[in-house]
Amino acid sequence: MGGRGATSSHGKTKTKEKPRQKGHLTGDQIPKTPEETAKYIGSTVQEAKDMYNAVKTFTSNSGYGLMRDAQMGKNQSATGKKLAEQAEKYIDHAPKWGGGVTYRGVPMSKKQLAAIKAGKPVDPGLSALASWSTQEGTARGFASKGGSAHVVFVSQTQNKGTSIKHISHYAHENEVLVSKNAKYTVTSISTKPGSPYTYVYVKEN
Repeated sequence: MGGRGATSSHGKTKTKEKPRQKGHLTGDQIPKTPEETAKYIGSTVQEAKDMYNAVKTFTSNSGYGLMRDAQMGKNQSATGKKLAEQAEKYIDHAPKWGGGVTYRGVPMSKKQLAAIKAGKPVDPGLSALASWSTQEGTARGFASKGGSAHVVFVSQTQNKGTSIKHISHYAHENEVLVSKNAKYTVTSISTKPGSPYTYVYVKEN
C-alpha cells in the first residue's frame, strides 16, 4: 500500500482524491473564513479568496451571463474570462459531487429538442460553466423560462462538479456547479403524461 508521497512505477506522485460530497454542506461543515475555505479545497488563502469570489459572482444575475458568455466566446470581457477561470479552478480543487442525481432545466426550441431526439450530441452547459440542482422543481422552473420545449436534463453523477449551495446568492436553488469540460451522452428521453416537460437522461462520458 502506498502512503504519503507514494509514487508509481513511473516515478510520478499519486494525488489522493478528496472524499466525495455526500450532499450539500450544512452547519459546521460550511467553511466560515478564507482560511477554512483554503483548508477545505486545498489552496492558499489568497487563492481561496479569489476562487470563492468568482463562484459567488457566478451565482449573481450579472455574473452568470458574463462568465458563461466569456467561455463561449460571445464577449471579449477580460473580467469575465478571469472570473470563469477562477470558478473552474474552484471546481478542480474542491471535493466533487457524490450526492446523487442532479437536474438542469433548459428552455429550447422544438427544433433543438428534435435534434437531440435524432441523436445529435448534447451539451447541457453549452461548453460553459453550468448550474445543476439537486431539486427537480428548481430545474423545471428554469426550463419554463422561454422556449417552446421545456427540457430537464437528468444526471446520476457529476464528476466535474461541486456543491456551491453554501456560496450561492440563491442557496434555495441547491446548486451544483459543473465545469465546462463535462461531457454527456443521452441514455433516454421521456415525457411524463400531461406534463409540459421533456426529460433527457444523460450519462457522463
